[in-house]
Amino acid sequence: MSELAEIHVRGEDRAPIIVIVGEIDISNVSIIREAIDATVPDAVVLVIDLSRTTFLDSAGIALLLAIGDRLHTARRELDVVITEDAPIRRVTKLAGLDAQVPVVASVDDVNPGAI
Repeated sequence: MSELAEIHVRGEDRAPIIVIVGEIDISNVSIIREAIDATVPDAVVLVIDLSRTTFLDSAGIALLLAIGDRLHTARRELDVVITEDAPIRRVTKLAGLDAQVPVVASVDDVNPGAI
């Protein structure tokens, strides 16, 4: 993947969970976008788990918003997992991410019918 981040995919094709470990910034956001895009084609619900993401800049926020918009347009769902104590929680709140896409504290909080 990237020196800054690792991506792990689990779950099924229609409801994958993408776990991003490490940092998301302008230097690796295009690589992360490509990895997510490769996972998304059959997804009805996509969960992006950022509970192990240690840094997120504006490029990462823009990526999440773009994915959310694209899935919403296709009548699909994006849920983002960010724990309350995650290092990136404050920046996502300031950026208003949770006003645009559902942000939950754990994968267990994702809509049960979604995964």
